Amino acid sequence: MKRNTRLLCDCQFTVSSCNVCARRGRSKCLIQKYLVADNEEQRQKIVEYAEDQNEMLRSQVAILKARLRQVHRTI
Repeated sequence: MKRNTRLLCDCQFTVSSCNVCARRGRSKCLIQKYLVADNEEQRQKIVEYAEDQNEMLRSQVAILKARLRQVHRTI
C-alpha cells in the first residue's frame, strides 16, 4: 500500500492514524476496506472511490472559498 499512503478514509484520517478510525467503530473506513479486500480489482475500486471523494471535497472547498470572498467584498 506504499503508493496510497495519502489515501483518506471517509472520516478524513490518514493511513498512519487509521487505527483511530477502526477503534471508533467506523465501518466506512476505506483504508480498512482496502486492507481486507480480496483482490486487486476491489482495491482499485476503493482507490477510485477515494480519489472521486477527494476531488468532490476539493471542489466544494473551492466553491466555499469563492463564496466567502464574495461575502467579504460585500461587507
